[in-house]
Amino acid sequence: MEKKSGYILVFTMIMMAALSAIVVYIFNRGMTAIPLIAIALEREKAKMVAFSGVEIARSLIVGPQNQQTKETKKAGTQEAVAKKQDAQSNNQQEKQNPDQQFLQHILPRLGRWSTYELKASVDGVDGQLQLCITCEDGKINLNTIYDFNKHAFMGQNVQVGNWKTMLETLLKTVGATTKTADLFPSLEAFLKKQQGPLEDVTQLLLIPAFAPFANILYVPCPKEQNKDIVPAIALTDLFTLYGNTAGLEPWLFSTSVQLACGIKVNTTTFKQRTKDVMQWTKNFKPSPQWKTDWNITLKNMYEKELGALPKGLDSFFVGTFKPTFFGVLVQATVGRVTQKIYAIIERTRRSHNNQIVYDSIVRKWYIV
Repeated sequence: MEKKSGYILVFTMIMMAALSAIVVYIFNRGMTAIPLIAIALEREKAKMVAFSGVEIARSLIVGPQNQQTKETKKAGTQEAVAKKQDAQSNNQQEKQNPDQQFLQHILPRLGRWSTYELKASVDGVDGQLQLCITCEDGKINLNTIYDFNKHAFMGQNVQVGNWKTMLETLLKTVGATTKTADLFPSLEAFLKKQQGPLEDVTQLLLIPAFAPFANILYVPCPKEQNKDIVPAIALTDLFTLYGNTAGLEPWLFSTSVQLACGIKVNTTTFKQRTKDVMQWTKNFKPSPQWKTDWNITLKNMYEKELGALPKGLDSFFVGTFKPTFFGVLVQATVGRVTQKIYAIIERTRRSHNNQIVYDSIVRKWYIV
């Protein structure tokens, strides 16, 4: 009887085993890819929601002035426009200074987190959007208070308006709060080594004394909805590089500047703060004399008399209310992904149809 080889059976078993291994491998890779794809999709959705938060902030920063222009356009005919203007002229709010209107609009929102719950049926996505607006004019502008050509602070060696003395005083308070020492000497030494203006506030993290701020670059966000957090000093909330003057806008102090000045941060609800702002701004003046006007306007707002602030601080206050640059921190959460964006927005003004209208431009943004 002729003997036959059994290699076909062996070969078939090897092929079956190889094919099984390939199937298992593809299955395992597929099982891994599915959750990764889901996270990637959530990340893109969170990023889109975050950018939409920047657009919301832009509209808030523009303020109520443009709304009147839009309504006028919708009125259509000249007759309708005239009637609408007559009705508005009878409104007390319309008789206010435009800067006063803007202040009443933005001040309740400044330095506070606004939360928007998003629903797929309405907004196209389930998630949460949070944003916090701050004013760069209410922060310490390192590029304007320091002369990089002379390597000296503005007003140095004079009694009034000496930024070196004032910054040293403020950073002592900051150091006591953050438990860090030698902030001012190390900052001054760092600035003296620079050949030109700083490009980003985070350059200060190169200073060893500023290392603790690496964990608190931005205004902290509440972890839970409608739950307050303890105000803290953040690097980008204390310093800025945007603005044209070396002065501070006292109406729009950032949270960190308030803490550095020994001012208690107001944590009332948005509704209550809106009511308070209407009272605080009744005596608003576009060009105040702070030595006399502080106690008339801002004393109740900050619960501090001018004499209780760091000595000579009022000499650094701007003389005219013209806020220009704002910062907005946006936090968007979709599913398991949270995306943050920090943007610098400039509020601009122009003439249109013999009216002053405002717009906003994103000058810089960061994916945090």
